[in-house]
Amino acid sequence: VNNSCTQILAMNEFSGIQAVAVNFKGGEFWATQYHPEYNFLEMAYLLKARVEKMLASGFFDSASELDEYSENLVKVQHNRDCKNLNWKYGIDETILDDSVKEVELFAWVKHFFR
Repeated sequence: VNNSCTQILAMNEFSGIQAVAVNFKGGEFWATQYHPEYNFLEMAYLLKARVEKMLASGFFDSASELDEYSENLVKVQHNRDCKNLNWKYGIDETILDDSVKEVELFAWVKHFFR
């Protein structure tokens, strides 16, 4: 994304663009490829609420596998230093540290409400 209308706001090791600002015809739009406002507990609840869709999409082989994953997300929410689960699921500081995970959200708020 290299033009005068766009600015990359965030990237990580998985994607060269995680958040972007687009300025076009006097308007400004910010977008992310994730939800920095969701924590592990909220993700666990969302997964359980969408169990059929998650199974049909092939993300989990069974409802019990989804339940185990959801329960583990709740454990990580309550204990961010849960090294075995962090390692198992590839959870690193970019997700564990709210000041890193939510940096674009706070930048957006600061930008628009200065």
